[in-house]
Amino acid sequence: MACYGSPPDKLICKFERAEKEWRYSWDETKSTSKTLPAWDLIIEALDSKVKLTYKIFGMDTNSTEEFNATIDNAYIKFFSEYKGKYGTKEPYIQETETIKAVIDREANSFTWDKRWDSDDNSYKYWKASGTCKPLQ
Repeated sequence: MACYGSPPDKLICKFERAEKEWRYSWDETKSTSKTLPAWDLIIEALDSKVKLTYKIFGMDTNSTEEFNATIDNAYIKFFSEYKGKYGTKEPYIQETETIKAVIDREANSFTWDKRWDSDDNSYKYWKASGTCKPLQ
């Protein structure tokens, strides 16, 4: 595919396929879902970062996050990892959340993988994909 000029630096992405799986330590039943998120993802390529903006269904305001990214004419790729803890008393439960996304500018598509794990063997995994187009 021939590329004339630089690719757009702002894209809107629509989720078209999604798969979620989760299990909590207090309930050993594994659950799955193929429900699509009720929001679109706006991706803005900055110098070495990517800015994500989305509005979750039912909320009045947009959420915005920025991640370090690898950006070129063909792809926007980013990976994020957050480690923290939660709970109401010690010992707190340790948690790790990772997000990995690849936006293929030439194919106008994206993949999204998000995983949350805790040291009590609870986890949530969300894998999604869809299409992107330039945002005017």
